[in-house]
Amino acid sequence: MKIIVLLSFVVFYSCGSVKYKNTKKVQNVIEHNQAKIIEKEKLYIYDSRSFSLELPYSWRSYQEPQVKEQIRHSPLNKEENKVEIETYFLLSVVHTKKNVKKAIIKQMRKTEYYAKHDGHYKSVSKIEEAEGTDAIGSFIKKSFFFSQKKKRYKKDSYYYMLEGKYLFCRIVYPVSLSEPKQNEISEILKTIKVKDHN
Repeated sequence: MKIIVLLSFVVFYSCGSVKYKNTKKVQNVIEHNQAKIIEKEKLYIYDSRSFSLELPYSWRSYQEPQVKEQIRHSPLNKEENKVEIETYFLLSVVHTKKNVKKAIIKQMRKTEYYAKHDGHYKSVSKIEEAEGTDAIGSFIKKSFFFSQKKKRYKKDSYYYMLEGKYLFCRIVYPVSLSEPKQNEISEILKTIKVKDHN
């Protein structure tokens, strides 16, 4: 009987420890990435090691549970008090010793292969490419439409060419997203500031 009680305690303690660790990881993931949330009067600033951007309070920064250590930014679903994962964007700065444009092209090929063969994206449209320049710098843009759970989405990927590195920005949203909401995303992205230090 004592052995059964002891085994039960060990199992209970182990489960509790795993749950605690998972909760702790989710709570501290932003800090682990050395990022800060700076509260302002009408917005907050997501300030990471490599970049910063301004987000309205209707948006949240959260850890994507399916992709380890990936931080996404998404509107808040006010009805359920949860993030709206149908619309989101993520950013990352990739340092490279190679030619930046060649590094981007290599990454784009990997991404395209994943989109076409992974099975996560259904009914993928033709992947379109465009180039341009904005306040951040010169970029290459890849766009395509896909279906998921009987809903049509658009995915835009921006690759900004910087000195010795590039800024990767992915935006995903339902085709039915209203124009004001699309404009809101555009306004948020205009606030991106890439930092010079490594």
